[in-house]
Amino acid sequence: MDEIKCLVPGCDEPKYATGYCSAHYARKRRGIALDKPMRGSRHRRPCSIEGCAYIHYARQLCRRHYKLAATSGALLLQKVDPSSYSQCDFPGCERLTRTRGLCSSHSYLRNRLEISTELLSKLFTDPQCSICERKPTELNHSLRVDHDHSHHPERPEHGCDSCIRGLLCHGCNVGLGNFLDKPDLLQKASNYLESWANALQSRP
Repeated sequence: MDEIKCLVPGCDEPKYATGYCSAHYARKRRGIALDKPMRGSRHRRPCSIEGCAYIHYARQLCRRHYKLAATSGALLLQKVDPSSYSQCDFPGCERLTRTRGLCSSHSYLRNRLEISTELLSKLFTDPQCSICERKPTELNHSLRVDHDHSHHPERPEHGCDSCIRGLLCHGCNVGLGNFLDKPDLLQKASNYLESWANALQSRP
């Protein structure tokens, strides 16, 4: 364990950066004497994940493990009572619930876009991009829920069951946005590419 401890003699805190714990690293950057006595004990709380040498950030976890727990819903912290969590109500989702019976991802979709659980279940049953038809397993990101922004002009970022168009990958979603969701612009772009392809074929 000595190799992961702070380089300052007498300090048993885990290394944070350049061989120092977070407190001594901050002092080193500010030009404060490293042998000056520490006040308080917050910096002495390490991450509770076994084998992790980083310091406490929130909920007894370091910053990295806290973000992993927040995004994946995994119970990384053994001290948390598992009975206080339950599985997401969304069909096929194995993440842990954070609010109102849904995990963070599905709760965000329901609350921001105001989508019913029934429509969410239908959308994410064998999900794929509605344009390029690629599945999440072929992408390095999850699919986006695409909706008609003109349906709620006063709140274009919100949606409802009536204006949800389908699921799109990031590239197709951004592409539609760049063409302002106008079919005539998309058709012109298609004609432009086709004319170039025909021109190439006619060349000797």
